[in-house]
Order: sequence, then structure tokens, then C-alpha cells
Amino acid sequence: PGIGDGRGGVGHPSLPPRIDGPGLDPIGDVQDWLRSSQNKERLKDFIGMVEDAQMALDDLIEQGSPSRMLKAEAYYQIGWGLILQAETMQGLSNEERMAKYAAAEKALLRSVWLNPKNPKAWEALSLAQLELGKYEKAIASASRALALDPNSAKAWEIISWAQFKLGKYEEAIASATKALALDPGRAKAYWIRVQALKELGRLNKDLSRFDSARILDDLKKCAVL
Repeated sequence: PGIGDGRGGVGHPSLPPRIDGPGLDPIGDVQDWLRSSQNKERLKDFIGMVEDAQMALDDLIEQGSPSRMLKAEAYYQIGWGLILQAETMQGLSNEERMAKYAAAEKALLRSVWLNPKNPKAWEALSLAQLELGKYEKAIASASRALALDPNSAKAWEIISWAQFKLGKYEEAIASATKALALDPGRAKAYWIRVQALKELGRLNKDLSRFDSARILDDLKKCAVL
């Protein structure tokens, strides 16, 4: 559904300066790889982003490092980078896109297990689950993100789309409205709200409590954004 906005919103840990000198600071090498991964995200080099995060993770595993936070960040960068690849890479088949979302879900589940307090990891996990058609799980993961960051419009938008796919149209409208209250520029939320209202009308539900002028306004905003 194109909900991912490609802007990152990265919940990175603070990475302190390394101790200079080759081989003197193995954790510093890991932090360098993570910084490089984060920088490649900003440059939209999502393949390099994942490769560098994987290098960080490989170093941590080789060292037998007990650092859960650094491992969680590496898994997050891998998962989020795979989602960005699935959203932006041209020429991918549907099977290839789904494989990337599946791999992203696996990495992000590891990330939230290691560090359950990163709302962006939960948010990314919910997006992967949404794309994989795991709508109930997507709602649960996005709700965990909201518990940590109540101002996440993206999490509300993911919830609204999952609710729409489950046929929970009134709930989808309410969630899309919450997303738009936090970020009026989310075109997908307007689209979900319009489509949910159309489905309610098709089901002969009472639409009198919905403002028809707002529906027209939503349609205009969908076209502009």
C-alpha cells in the first residue's frame, strides 16, 4: 500500500567516539559500520545500508559481544533497509518483494526482542507484517510502537490500513483520523478514510454521522498530495 514514507525516522542509539588504532577497539569497528549504515540510509543507498549493518552484526557475533543494544540496532538497520529496498527498487517481482519483507520481519523480530524499547523497530516490524498480510500482528506491533511514541502518525496509518483490510471500516476511519491529526500530509490516510466510507456505504451502513463535505475534501487532498 505504499505506507512506508522512506524517510527513516531512525531510533539509533548514541554511538560514542571510538578508540583510534586498528584492532584496538573492536566495538569501535562495529560502531563505525553502524554509522556507515545510517549514512547510507540518508544517501538512499539501501543495499549498502543493509550490507554495512550486516558487517556490524557479523563483527558482534564474531566477538561474542554481550551488547544487546548494538545487536538490536544492527538488526533494525538490516530490517528497515530491506523494507526500503522492497519499496524503492525497480523491477522486483512480487515474490522478490515479499521475500524482502519476510527477511525484514525476521530481522526486526530479533531487534525488538533484544531491545523492546525502540518504537521505530516496532513501527518497521508492523509495516513488514502489513505487507505480508499479517494484519492482526501488524496492528499489535504498531500498537507497541504507539505505546512508546504516541505521536507516530505512521503507526496509526499502518493500523488504519490493517483494519481496513480486515473489514473493520469504522475503526479504520477512526485510526486514519488520528494519523491525520498528527500529520495532515499523509495522503494514504486520506485514501483509507475515503475507501472505508465507500465500503460502509456499500454495506448500507448509516453514514449520517459522517460529514460528506469532509469526504469530498479527502478526495481532493488525495489528488494533491
